[in-house]
Amino acid sequence: MTSVFAVDGSTAPRRTAIFRHTDNFLGLWTKPGSRVRHGRVTTEEQRRSGPTRILIVGGGYVGLYTALRLQEKLRRQLKRGAAERRDQHGEVPGADREPGDSGAPAAVGAAEQRDAVEIVVVSPDPYMTYQPFLPEAAAGSISPRHVVVPLRRVLPHCRLVIGEVREIDHESRTARVVTLATVETGSEAIDIPYDEIVLAPGSVSRTLPVPGLAEHGIGFKTVEEAIGLRNHVLEQLDIASSTRDPALRDAALTFVFVGGGYAGVEALAELEDMARYACRYYHNIRPEELTFLLVEASDRILPEVGSEMGAYALRELRARNIDVRLGTRLESCENRVALLDDGSRHPARTLVWTAGVKPHPVLAGTGFPLTARGRVRCTPQLRVAGVEHAWAAGDAASVPDLTAKRRAERHGEVKRGAEHESDRDGGASEGDHRSGDASERAAHRERANPATPEGTDGPPGASGTPSAPGERASRPAPSEAADASEQAELPAELPENAAAMAGEDAGARRSGEGRVTSTGRTGRAAEPAPATECAPNAQHAVRQARCLADNIAASLTGRPLSDYRHSYAGSVASLGLHKGVAHVYGRKLKGYPAWFMHRAYHLSRVPTFNRKARVLSEWVLSGLFKREIVSLGSLEHPRAEFELAAGTERRPHAS
Repeated sequence: MTSVFAVDGSTAPRRTAIFRHTDNFLGLWTKPGSRVRHGRVTTEEQRRSGPTRILIVGGGYVGLYTALRLQEKLRRQLKRGAAERRDQHGEVPGADREPGDSGAPAAVGAAEQRDAVEIVVVSPDPYMTYQPFLPEAAAGSISPRHVVVPLRRVLPHCRLVIGEVREIDHESRTARVVTLATVETGSEAIDIPYDEIVLAPGSVSRTLPVPGLAEHGIGFKTVEEAIGLRNHVLEQLDIASSTRDPALRDAALTFVFVGGGYAGVEALAELEDMARYACRYYHNIRPEELTFLLVEASDRILPEVGSEMGAYALRELRARNIDVRLGTRLESCENRVALLDDGSRHPARTLVWTAGVKPHPVLAGTGFPLTARGRVRCTPQLRVAGVEHAWAAGDAASVPDLTAKRRAERHGEVKRGAEHESDRDGGASEGDHRSGDASERAAHRERANPATPEGTDGPPGASGTPSAPGERASRPAPSEAADASEQAELPAELPENAAAMAGEDAGARRSGEGRVTSTGRTGRAAEPAPATECAPNAQHAVRQARCLADNIAASLTGRPLSDYRHSYAGSVASLGLHKGVAHVYGRKLKGYPAWFMHRAYHLSRVPTFNRKARVLSEWVLSGLFKREIVSLGSLEHPRAEFELAAGTERRPHAS
């Protein structure tokens, strides 16, 4: 098998079966001074032969669906790779691969010799979170374990590494990975060589320097955050029920949500439903005493479903006694007091931040070409622009939207001819679309040039990067690109992305006066002017993953690659139990039909039949029985009781 080197840095080579030892569980470490030969990491003394290794960075939508598709497309090659890994005697036979223009072997003989493939998935968690179900998990409608998909079960032919990629050296084809074992032992990160790399690290929550936000804010991007928020809300009811301090009681019963996109609205609606229902079990709390506040910087909520459905959602929320502040920004939340730019102060013990995401920080250390927003520049084939053997998709990738022009022509929003180029306003965002009249063009320029301070993710209108060789280099600001594309998608959007729908900046910006905006959107028609890059949402991620896997399989066999294209479908959103809005294929639904469509769609999209059956059964049972209102806040500190007993000689009583 492959020669590897000891953790202590010694240079004495040893042969070991993969996964033979915990310290070297991968069998993939490389010796200092290694070099690349035909895309493989080799030492000067010995070339490494073996299966073609595909390294997938990230276990989210793109990572999971790419690996699933590759398992299907490369079934025979994966079996050969597994057989070679089981061989514990010497080097795997096979000749060196000759380089090809598309990353495939140049000769048929070489292709046969390097037919074996292995897939390594590096993910910080052993599961993929189906994020559209997070609001229902927070409300108790779905069990948390059914919101996640175990990677080891669904990817039996892949090798899963629980860890985080910190650096990528594509010149030497190695990725530096920090695993649980390296953290536990304090040892150095391991280097994993690869032949093909898929960048799918996803995105992380964007937090801004709002005073008090880091100390008191709660995110809504992971299943841990969703369940923690549920426990926190129920705990506030317990606090309010047991105190005689009116100030503490009011603060405990006030819940502030920042961000009026999918994440903010759906999380607010589901938790408001749950909290008001739970009040019936508290003898001294009435539902009308609860205060829910939604802060949104633009003049509308849920722009993804169109202006008419967005207005209906606004009326629905306000009819439920939810205070929706449009055109309002959060300035501070110090000392558990939410201070808004309209001068109002709201003492609140709960502040949920759903105002945006940004690309994963690991991309900055890859050396790959990035946009001003920090996303990897890609071609329509989902290859990293100008880089061989590197692919990207999802939140981390800036992928040209090849359907934008067709949508623009369908809606009459493209000015054809040379005057289109001369019509660009200095400093405004560039693109292949224009609004229909002067007022819309003015709004277009205003949206393209918001004030963005130092330290945010680049100027919103400064991402004029080339889509691919031969294509026009100009593109609109990512905020507009995401606004347009995400509205053109069915709703498996990542809640954080969907919450902002303003691309990577997700609308959370600081103005020159120090105010923080929760989103950067402006009201527009039901289907907006098309963008020239795909929005960072789950719908694109899932479809891009399928195209990406097909192109990787094609590149390994020398077949032509295909472009990624995805047309407008629609959007749906839940507003709580039995309430929702939808705009799908031109049809507008609201109330129960929209809520039913929301559930049916996501049930069809959640991976594996196992999860579909479990989620459906929980929905059926929740319709037959009452809501669960138990707070398991102690799960966040599982050793608290034991530490108390050990420190005070107090014996915990039986539960």
